[in-house]
Parts: sequence; C-alpha cells; structure tokens
Amino acid sequence: MKLRKFIGDTTKDALAKMRAELGDDAVVMNTRSLPHAERPGTMCTEITAAIDEADFKEPKRALVSAYRTETQSETSHTPYAKDIQRYAESLVGKQLQQLGMSSQPTRARQPQKQPAGERTNGKTAAATEAMSHEHVARLQHDIHVLQEQMQELVQSVRFPHRNLFSGNAKWLVDQLLEVGITEQRALDITGNVVAEGEADRKSSSIRAARRRLTNGISLADPISLTDQRQVFAFVGPTGTGKTSTISKLAAALKLAYDQAPLLITTDTFRIGATSHLQTVAAIAGLPYETVYSSQELRNVLKRQTDHSFVLIDTVGRSPLASAELLEIKHFLQAADPDNVFLVQSSTESSSYFDAVEQAYTAIGATTRILTKSDESSLGHLSDSLIRSRLPLAYIGTGQAIPDDLEPASRTLLAELLLPGLEHIIANETEPEVIIG
Repeated sequence: MKLRKFIGDTTKDALAKMRAELGDDAVVMNTRSLPHAERPGTMCTEITAAIDEADFKEPKRALVSAYRTETQSETSHTPYAKDIQRYAESLVGKQLQQLGMSSQPTRARQPQKQPAGERTNGKTAAATEAMSHEHVARLQHDIHVLQEQMQELVQSVRFPHRNLFSGNAKWLVDQLLEVGITEQRALDITGNVVAEGEADRKSSSIRAARRRLTNGISLADPISLTDQRQVFAFVGPTGTGKTSTISKLAAALKLAYDQAPLLITTDTFRIGATSHLQTVAAIAGLPYETVYSSQELRNVLKRQTDHSFVLIDTVGRSPLASAELLEIKHFLQAADPDNVFLVQSSTESSSYFDAVEQAYTAIGATTRILTKSDESSLGHLSDSLIRSRLPLAYIGTGQAIPDDLEPASRTLLAELLLPGLEHIIANETEPEVIIG
C-alpha cells in the first residue's frame, strides 16, 4: 500500500491534488488542519491518502458493483463515504483473489467436443460441480461478512462514541440510534442500563431502555363524562388528521358513555373537510353544525346546550401563517373550550414538531394528540416530547374508527419509541453476552 500526503488551501483543493496524482481509487486515511506555510495566520488542509495499485488497477467486478449498489444508500450521507466504499470494494477484491475467482465477468463456456470413444467421467464432473458450489457458498458468506463490516464502519464514522460500549450494550445503542434517538441520549440511556446491571440480555436491556425513554414525558388523562358540558377544540397544521381524530373520538365517547357528542366544524376553507365530518356524523347518528364566523359559533353553543360533549374542528394552518392563526384564535375565544388539543403527526421532523407547538401554544393549545404512529416510530420526537409543555392525551395508531385512537400510556409510548423488538423480548432463551 502506498501512502502520500497532499496539502491544499481547502479540503476540496487537497482532494483534487490527491485525485490528480493517485486517481479516483485513492483512499483518504486522515485529514487535519495546519498553519499555512505561505500565508501566516491562515490554515490549510493536509490529507493522508493510500492506494493499493495491485488491487485497484483491475477492472471493477460485477460482484463489487452489486455490493456498491447495496451499500451506497448507507454511506451517501457519511463524510468520505466514497473513500470508505472504495476500501470495502478492495476487501471484496482480495476475497475474490483468495478464492481464485477471475476479475472478469464470467462468460458462458462453449461445449467442447470430446474425442471419439472417450467417455465422460461422471464422478469427476460431480466433484467439479460440488467444488463450484462450495466456492459460491464461501464467496456469498465472505461478502455477507464484508457487508456487516461495512455497516459497522459507517456507524462508527457517523456515531464514534458508540464504540465506548460493547456486546449487548453496543447493540442497544445501535437500536436507539436506528429509530432516531439522538446520540447523546442513546449513550446516556445505555450507560444507565449498564450501570444498573440490566444489559446482560437483549430483552432486559430493551425493557430498561423503554422505561427510560418515557421518563420526563408528560401525559394527560383522556376525556371522561362529568356533570357539566365539556367543549373541546382541535387545532393543528393541514394533514395531521384532525378531522379523522375527531371522528374516532366522537365514536368512542358515544360507545363509552351513550352520549352523542355535538360536532361543529369551522373548516370551511378546505375542500371536502366539511363533507367528511358531516358524513361521519350522519353514519354515527351524531348532531352536526357548520359555522362560518366566531359569532355564529357563539350562537350555536348557546342554542345547543343538551350535549355532554362538543367537539370543534378547525382549519389546518402552517405554523408560519400568523394571520390565519389569529383567525383560529378568534374562534377559540368564541368557543371558550375546556381543552384545546393540538393534533400533530408522528411523521413530522423534530424541528417542525417544535415549531408547530410554539405557534399553536401561542393561540391557546393546551394538550397534544399524536397521529399516524403506524407510519413512523416516535424515536426522533423523543427529546421534543420531553421538552414539551403540552401533555400527551391520545395516540393515533391507524385508520380504524374508533379503535385506532388510544389514550396515551407509558406502555404504549415505550413500544412506539423503540418499536419492532417484541420477538426478542418474547425469546428469553438467548445466551448471555459478557459486557466488556
């Protein structure tokens, strides 16, 4: 392997010099900043690069190309991803050489004519075929090992501190990172799990991590029947499922308390919103009103006094639409609700999630409902839920009415924050792993 150093005013310049001299197959081994020799007070970049000419002069193999396709999506967002990928390809090439495989694509062999009177040796042909199968099996195994090594390398570059742990603890860190938990929180949780001796099995480490993931998340009680009429408003951006959530909640309240909630919509802006809620009301036998102004809303609430529950739908607005949000605030002031539910989707990014909360708490949101948890884990929202001033009351888990709207609980939250591991928890026979 040949090592060379290249210096440039910027990393881009140094990389250009490296590519010009060593070609595209060079691998970046290290980078660092140095004081500029010609311009005191400024910095330049030094790159240490390596190349194995014997490996990289050969044409790319078909198997290498297939491996690149499989791993490219994992490495595209990683610093020096192409260099890591080339390094992996070189390892594949070495494995091919060790197995005696040709670097050229295999061509179909033309059948050879045998001399007259010569018989085909059946045992020899069978042995050759068995050896060929053995080579293929060994090659497939080696490529699988290299894929795992590549994934480990990418994870180590993206999250270098995960290497502080080993065994089940390191595996737990990877599970937390995979669902979007921040690296710092994943390390903190895993450290606590190890310190309390709960990382001897994967199943116990999952349970322990799930308990810690829900710590600090505030929960609210679900709606219940009282001796007074209760008015609830639902706000949030477009597409979060407010109207569907109201439909599920209305059906659930009717089944639970034999009370028909009054449904009111102020969402006359979006095409189809009014007809959707009106259709649900007609099917479920629920009273329904459409209002076009805050004064009209006041009049409906004064007139309709025989209902234990009133559920008010509002138009969806962006958190940046300050003028439109002010209109919603006027409706809320007219309704004077007992609770204002902010309906948010689990698919939102954490930054957008926080921005929505800030905008809607400013106009009166008091409690949160999370929807579409069947479309995304909640891991990436973990820190936002802990920082939030809004307690979580309900979680939407699917499309079915009313079954797929569940009261928020720590058990349900834990499964949604770190999902897809029930098969490991159910299997208590896995061998113990020593934590290093």
